[in-house]
Amino acid sequence: MAVQLVNPLPSIHPVLDPLIVSLADPSEPASGREGQSQCEVQIEVEDSLDSGTWRLIGEILNPYDYTTDTAKAVLHKTLQGALSYFLPNLTVSGSQAMPGPVKRYRLKARDVVDGIPEGSLVATDPGRAWLAGQSYTAQGTDLTSGKAYLFLTTRSLTRRLHPSEKIHLQVLQLATGTPTVRIKALFTDGTDQTDTVGLSAGTAYIPFAVNITLPTYTKTAHTIEIDLTGLSGTAEKLTYQLISRPAPYFRQLFYANSLGGLDHLALTGKCEEITTPSGEIFEAQEYPHAPPSGGAGGGGNSRAFNQRSTDSLILRTGYMSEAEKRSLRDLTLRNEAWILDGLAFRKIILSNTQWTVKADDQYLHALELTARYAWDEIAYSR
Repeated sequence: MAVQLVNPLPSIHPVLDPLIVSLADPSEPASGREGQSQCEVQIEVEDSLDSGTWRLIGEILNPYDYTTDTAKAVLHKTLQGALSYFLPNLTVSGSQAMPGPVKRYRLKARDVVDGIPEGSLVATDPGRAWLAGQSYTAQGTDLTSGKAYLFLTTRSLTRRLHPSEKIHLQVLQLATGTPTVRIKALFTDGTDQTDTVGLSAGTAYIPFAVNITLPTYTKTAHTIEIDLTGLSGTAEKLTYQLISRPAPYFRQLFYANSLGGLDHLALTGKCEEITTPSGEIFEAQEYPHAPPSGGAGGGGNSRAFNQRSTDSLILRTGYMSEAEKRSLRDLTLRNEAWILDGLAFRKIILSNTQWTVKADDQYLHALELTARYAWDEIAYSR
């Protein structure tokens, strides 16, 4: 008996969207057997690319449908747990490998009849799982065909840029080759300047990250355009519109998005820091009052314990375009976010509260969010 996929695994699949495969045993259809036929499926991932070392992450035992002689296996939930977002090193120049958002996986399957396994597990050809997904009505849309690369961002491709903001790009390369970053500055006097940064050779379906350091310009730039060259296929372009008169308030937020990458956002509104202490009170035996310098009752009969403090933030984005604000639905959906503290990422958890995406007759767009750090404090440093 040799169980096999009805259709091959997709070359790459966004696993935030459903992934359901069908398996069959063409040599001995389930409907022709005596006894109850089931299909045992094991799901394995390769944590190190092309290593040939596979790790078991899930097992499924599903019955056959006797009208079609196939068994179904739902894969996407299991694969989601094997993938992860990539936090970069912001001091590194050049390409950084991103091992977490895309991994190869395969299935191993065999028949089980009346609870008894039949034969050995047979491995399928591998596919790639991608920590990505699309809106409900867009599921099934091909995100990769004919493209040279895909910026792993769900923000508007035209966006604000604060002068102090660090530019970090995460890219899914879709054509094998050696990409080059092209940075084009448009100046207020109508001229422009193009600079390039060479990157390491890459392979299709393998993501990478890169920090962008803008050149020192002798003129005043109002727009920065960034794209990649050197790969076969259609290309995307990011357009950064510089904030010409930024307010003195600035923080930078990084957050995971629905394409498996990290986006970053300049917070240019007035943010607030809040601390909330908590604890419990223990009441001991009462003693007559005595001066604090002596006697058992000098300190009262109640004690505080389990004291800790939660530090939280009110984050205000400042004004932005409607498209930029709309794209921030992904920030609150994924709820994987970090405040940049120097070069360190400080994890925060956003409050799950309703916010207005758009209101008719509203022309100024901004967002206020409440968040807390992902830890409690039991002591403070100087």
